[in-house]
Amino acid sequence: MGNLVNMSRSSGYREARDFIWLHPCLLCDTAGPLSTWRQASLSIWGWGGLGVVLFLVTFGPFAIFYLAFYIFCFIGGGFAVTLLYGKINSEKHLEKCEQSYLPPTQIGILKVIQFALRDYIQYWYYTLSEDESFLLEIRQTLQNALVQFSTRSKEVDWQPYFTTRLVDDFATHLRVFRKAQDRLADREDKQRDITEELVDSFFEAEVEMERKICRDVVCTSYKDEEGFLRDLCELLLYLLLPPGDFHNKNMRYFLREVLARGVLLPLINQLSDPDYINQFVIWMIRDSSCNYEAFMNILKLTDKPAELEAVKDKVLEELQYLRSLDTAGDDINVIKNQINSLLFVKKVCETRIQRLQSGKEVDALKLAANFGKLCVIPLDHILIHNIALQFFMDFMQAAGAQAELFFWLTVEGYRVTAQQQLEAMQGWQKDGKKQPSATKGLLKAAALGVYEQYLSDKASPRVQVDEASVIKLGEKLQKDDPTPEIFDEIQRNVYDMMLRDERYYPSFKQSPLYVRMLAELDMLKEPSYRGSDDGEGESFNGSPTGSINLSLDDLSNACHDESMHLHAFISDTGVCNDHGKTYALYAITVVRRNQDGTEDCWKTYRRYSDFHDFHMRITETFENLASILKLPGKKTFNNMDRDFLEKRKKDLNAYLQLLLNPEMVKACPTLIPYVYDFLENKAYSKGKGEFARKIDTFVNPLRSSMRNVSNAVKALPDSLAEGMTKVSDNMGRMSERLGQDIKQSILKVPPLLPKSDIDPEHCRVSAQLDDNVDDNIPLRVMLLLMDEVFDLKEKNQWLRRNIKNLLQQLIRATYGDTINRKIVDHVDYLTSPEQVADYVKKFRDSYWPNGILAETPPRRDKSIRMRTRVAAKTSLLGIMPDELKHIIGADTTRKGILRVFDMFQHQPMNRRLVYVFLEGFLETMFPQYKFPELFVKLHSRSPRVHRYSQKLKSSSLKSSDGLLVARYHKHNLYFEMAFDTPPQPEIITFDTPFAGSFSLTLAQTEPVVDSSYVAAVYEHNLILNPEPRVPLSRPAALKHMQRNLDIYEEQAARAAQQGAQILVFPEDGIHGFNFSRSSISGYLETIPDPQQESWNPCTEPGKYNNTEVLQRLSCMARRYNLYLVANMPDLQPCALKTDPSCPSDGRRQFNTNVVFSSDGLLVARYHKNNLFFEESFDTPPQPEIITFDTPFAGRFGLMICFDILFHDPTVALVKKGVHQLIFPTAWMNLLPLLDSIQFQRALSLGANVTLLAANLRHDELKMSGSGIYTPFSATYHHAQQGDPEEGRLLVARVPVLDPLWVKQNVATEEAALTDEFTSSTSTNSGCCHKESSSSPPKTASSDPSSSTTFISSMMSDPFTFVLLNETEGDVEVCNGSFCCHLQYRRLTQSSSKELYALGAFAGTHTVDGRFALQVCALVRCERMDVTSCGQEVEEAETKMDFMLEGKFGTRYVYPSVLASKYVLEQPEHLEKAADGRVTMKHSNMSSGLVTACLYGRMYHLDNE
Repeated sequence: MGNLVNMSRSSGYREARDFIWLHPCLLCDTAGPLSTWRQASLSIWGWGGLGVVLFLVTFGPFAIFYLAFYIFCFIGGGFAVTLLYGKINSEKHLEKCEQSYLPPTQIGILKVIQFALRDYIQYWYYTLSEDESFLLEIRQTLQNALVQFSTRSKEVDWQPYFTTRLVDDFATHLRVFRKAQDRLADREDKQRDITEELVDSFFEAEVEMERKICRDVVCTSYKDEEGFLRDLCELLLYLLLPPGDFHNKNMRYFLREVLARGVLLPLINQLSDPDYINQFVIWMIRDSSCNYEAFMNILKLTDKPAELEAVKDKVLEELQYLRSLDTAGDDINVIKNQINSLLFVKKVCETRIQRLQSGKEVDALKLAANFGKLCVIPLDHILIHNIALQFFMDFMQAAGAQAELFFWLTVEGYRVTAQQQLEAMQGWQKDGKKQPSATKGLLKAAALGVYEQYLSDKASPRVQVDEASVIKLGEKLQKDDPTPEIFDEIQRNVYDMMLRDERYYPSFKQSPLYVRMLAELDMLKEPSYRGSDDGEGESFNGSPTGSINLSLDDLSNACHDESMHLHAFISDTGVCNDHGKTYALYAITVVRRNQDGTEDCWKTYRRYSDFHDFHMRITETFENLASILKLPGKKTFNNMDRDFLEKRKKDLNAYLQLLLNPEMVKACPTLIPYVYDFLENKAYSKGKGEFARKIDTFVNPLRSSMRNVSNAVKALPDSLAEGMTKVSDNMGRMSERLGQDIKQSILKVPPLLPKSDIDPEHCRVSAQLDDNVDDNIPLRVMLLLMDEVFDLKEKNQWLRRNIKNLLQQLIRATYGDTINRKIVDHVDYLTSPEQVADYVKKFRDSYWPNGILAETPPRRDKSIRMRTRVAAKTSLLGIMPDELKHIIGADTTRKGILRVFDMFQHQPMNRRLVYVFLEGFLETMFPQYKFPELFVKLHSRSPRVHRYSQKLKSSSLKSSDGLLVARYHKHNLYFEMAFDTPPQPEIITFDTPFAGSFSLTLAQTEPVVDSSYVAAVYEHNLILNPEPRVPLSRPAALKHMQRNLDIYEEQAARAAQQGAQILVFPEDGIHGFNFSRSSISGYLETIPDPQQESWNPCTEPGKYNNTEVLQRLSCMARRYNLYLVANMPDLQPCALKTDPSCPSDGRRQFNTNVVFSSDGLLVARYHKNNLFFEESFDTPPQPEIITFDTPFAGRFGLMICFDILFHDPTVALVKKGVHQLIFPTAWMNLLPLLDSIQFQRALSLGANVTLLAANLRHDELKMSGSGIYTPFSATYHHAQQGDPEEGRLLVARVPVLDPLWVKQNVATEEAALTDEFTSSTSTNSGCCHKESSSSPPKTASSDPSSSTTFISSMMSDPFTFVLLNETEGDVEVCNGSFCCHLQYRRLTQSSSKELYALGAFAGTHTVDGRFALQVCALVRCERMDVTSCGQEVEEAETKMDFMLEGKFGTRYVYPSVLASKYVLEQPEHLEKAADGRVTMKHSNMSSGLVTACLYGRMYHLDNE
């Protein structure tokens, strides 16, 4: 207690008090516990100290450090193991938790999410942060979106989408493709790339069908496609994500990019790849065997030389392999047979290639010249075969004899139905049932209807038959009950008339329709391919394998006389083993002597069974041959004995010689096709042979799927009344199905249904089906696809209706309702959760095989892709059933199948189809949202939509009540290449009730100020490489280029400060010029094609190596928020082995423009096409026409320097509708005609375009002159002598000239209404104005013919000049037939004298370039002597009013007026007449005249 009291007095009193409060036991016995605690402390410290001493004695003084290290390792290792193990377990636990509330079918989705995050986000995210919460949130967000998507998909009825929308979209796509093909067949420009033309025509047709939608931008531009997918994915995320997650911008960006670029874009690329589709087709029908006939048909029908070359290369490879085999004995015959077959295929390919390259394809319809050699089809067979009857109907309609044909058909239908009803009546009588009382009355009414329709005096048209027979029939109908045979006599008379009358069947056999009928029946014979080596000596082949692509030469070679020169003999025989079967094979050598004296020789191989089948066939057809031709008998045993085979060979040879005896051929000329078919070098078709089997199929009604007309008319009526109603309806009370088609397609009766105002060809196909098929899914799908695949709507509508009836009967016979239910059930199965899970699993296994992201497979070799195309076409053609050919025709079937195949061979079109399916899917998935309106908005951005809408508009004038009262065609075009001058000038007026008469004119007006943008160009004082011929390393070249780029950076900042939206730098401004091909290598960068991939060098600098210049330009555009155009060298590797135009060093080097958007994205790349002595660069393999779009001014086109003088790309861009051109240049000024600003201004005026021209500044090389030019104004700079050599930035506000961007806000042509009695006055703001009062008058005192002409060189061309010797006058000068005329008046009062001359030149400029010209030029001569006319002059004092005129042979004329000290004058009046006359008037000059020029370019004569 004493101690405690003392402690309370100390500073530790509170602590002791707390100690006692915590330990109240101490108050009871203080001494005991304290002593015990002291003893324990002493013992612990003692033993502890002893342990430490012993430890140090035993292990040494450093052991303590080892112990601490071991303890640290133990604790740290345990912590690390615990952490990793816990993380793995927690991830597994998280997956189990996630899967616990997801359906089992969505487990695969989790793997897809996991793989996508790992391969698209985690690999770079972990380099930035180790925080996994963000990844977890992304994963959960994706999972939530997919759960929402899955839940919504279960609530959707997918049956309409798969059975209606999908089929409609495919058929619509096919219709658009068919229309594009039809346009391509009629195109005039045969030099343009067919594929490019087809794609353009396809999207033009899409616009016409969809009207407000065109997917060309999305399908042809990689950048726009990415933007579209990003927009689409962002919208889907908006619909599927909770608002909080969606508004998280970072997360939304990542998810959007993963879905758009990681999932959708690769999937669309694969689905739209033609090669992938071809492989898929082959895989789908892999079970079908290869059809030899289909393969040969594909080779003979293809119009793609690349396919034929690929097949030929493979054949040569196989031939080389077979010839290298070391064989003997029985195998040698098999190999010889294979070699012969391959040689035949090779010959087919070579001949076809030669035909395609020579352009010797002849229209098959021209075969009508030699009809005597065609198969003859009897009339009775034509009348019972639907395909043949279709063509005969068309012929009879053209001959005005449709009444006779349809009387015969109507009677046939009447007989069938009457027989059915009478048989039913007899059955009722036998069964004792009561028969309907109206039966006989309906039959009589039907018979009277037929009589009234075709035979009575009121019939129109009336069948022309014996009048007595008609009267007798009429009396019989009035007195007796009708019978099925009541019309038989007259029907026979009508049949005989059609058969024998020269106007009908005999003429039909001589018409082109007969040839087309044979093609549809697969009865046309085709040329063989065993001609001479040059492919010209083709013979005729008797096998009717059905090619309609014949020529008259091919057919003429089939004459019977040629067979007299055919010789054949068996040259060898042997025994073959094939899959365990042994048989004898006879090698037949065939020699044919052609009319030109040449001989063709080939071998074909036949078995004895082939001889036997051939013999049976010809003896059945030609019975008289049975007693003449004797085939050696068959031997069952020991028939492989060598002696026996030699004997049979001798007997079969005798058989062949007798068969080919000229007397035999003369006695049986129709035997020739059979002999040809047997001796062809091809696999022989047994049975009755290919030819005979087709004849059998044709004449045998049981083999014809449609049977005959009577079967099409009868439809098993449910009752007598119903059956009679069918008989007694329109057209003689025929069935409505037949009658309505007859009325519409034959008799031209208006259709029963009201006609729509919209052309069906411009509608989606779903609107064109009959109402009664919409509820029958299989019928609807089959009819819809057959309509579009086989173009049945273009066929005779009677045939189409019959096909529809057949399909209905087939579906009813196969329980159509059951099929309907099965289709619905199958759609439900396909969209079930289990199947969706299976799709996800397949998608996962395809993109991540074994959990690893699949690498992009390399693009297959072109020859392999071409052979795949041939194989896919062969497979498609081979699986087509013969029954389909019998229904719609062989040629129609073949063309339809190949049309579908060709449709899938163009990736932009395939992408369009994929996007159409995707849009339909989303519209079905989210019906409550306005997806259709959204897609219209997204796709209406296409320039084609704007062009189409403008095309629909008219420049006509309507009255206040909407009545069209006037139309005026502009006569004086202002260099408007897209329009024509009317044949005669139009003076158009119209009257109004409020102000009398008005007249109509068209004036060129400047766009409104609101539709404008700010443009900048920089004339750069270049820092050159002093030794350009010496190669520099990449670092040294970069150091040089960075100096120029530093200046670019300064000017970009200045331009941005002045509000510039686009900035153009000059040609060669970064690297310089005068390099050799090798010395420029350090300056080269490989620039990717923006049309193929999207790349922002500033934000993605590591994507490509050695792209420092691109990166700096990109960041420059991004930093100053402007579009930037620069020029730099480009390197593109090429393949020496496969590309014959590839330079020897394996790379192409291009003078290149690059364009960056305001966010730094590379949006365009253009390779200069017309090089000006630039040995370091290559010309691109094909001229490039490159444009890019901007959000502020629409579309711009690109060209470089020397390009401005040539058709491509300058005129090609203008023809394409581009009115804003970018022109980097390194132009050396050449007075008096081709100074930089002079011709820049001339192009802007002549082509009616805006030109942004940036030139270099280099005084020694006379490089200067840049500007911003529109047809209405010019902002330019040109250095003069003595000016400091420095750069110059030009900035100006420019009106937008892209009509597609301006839409309604800008009118490049307006109707100006002026009162008839008000005079017009000129202004200085426009280009098409009346003459000013100061225009020079014509003076009678000046006679042009009296002027003396002389020749002087100007611009290295021999101009013809005439001097201007008077103060005013009227002079003319001609260079050959090209003449120029000038009226002038001098205005200068100066005492100094200056000599002027008018020059004309028409010819080809050949110095420093080759181009054809027609030029009228008024120039100041350098001195007062004529020899100085045409020399360079920079200054002048003489001002002049003038009118310069020339009659040009080209529409491309570029006007310019250059005054003293490089001042441009705007011509007051420019006019172009219909006869080619171009007039330029100008007055009130600001300074002396140096040059006034009309510079005509004869582009079409450049290569002559």
